[in-house]
Amino acid sequence: MTLEPLPIEELVVQLGMALRRERRQLVGNNPARCIVDEYQQNNSRGPGGSSFKGD
Repeated sequence: MTLEPLPIEELVVQLGMALRRERRQLVGNNPARCIVDEYQQNNSRGPGGSSFKGD
């Protein structure tokens, strides 16, 4: 292991992989989804349905 800084491209890749790994551990098989995932879901109730997000 060296103490040289990573190039920015490699740092972004490494941080992205770590974030995905940690998120999978947090969400896992838990039926309660992450609030961000729930917020991103389409809230439409058919043609012309509401897209109210509650905020």
